Amino acid sequence: MTQLSAGLQTIFEHHTEDYQRCVATLERAVAAIVAGSLDDDLRAAAQREAHKLAGSLGTFGLPRGSDLARELEQRFALPGRPVQSDGEHLANVVGALRGELDAKLADRHPCPAKRPRRRSARARR
Repeated sequence: MTQLSAGLQTIFEHHTEDYQRCVATLERAVAAIVAGSLDDDLRAAAQREAHKLAGSLGTFGLPRGSDLARELEQRFALPGRPVQSDGEHLANVVGALRGELDAKLADRHPCPAKRPRRRSARARR
């Protein structure tokens, strides 16, 4: 992942919840595909959210995330697709997309347990 300028990083963080909602919509759509119950409204929503992510994630230094989102956008745009047999592959793509987004967030906000411990002044002597 590339390092973002402070301005881009601020914008990314400001829209993080929106991006997570986009991925949640994609997850719901894939679950509907697996269940054989994907309706036109959810399909259209998934295509829109994938399109939004494809453009945004590339801007914010996540080219793989952008590629994954673009694949989802194209799959939801195809007539007669996606079908139940596509469910496992699409679930893997959405999982990888969520992983890319989560990794970018973790990169910016490291878990306190992973931060290096500072030695006290007494221990440094």
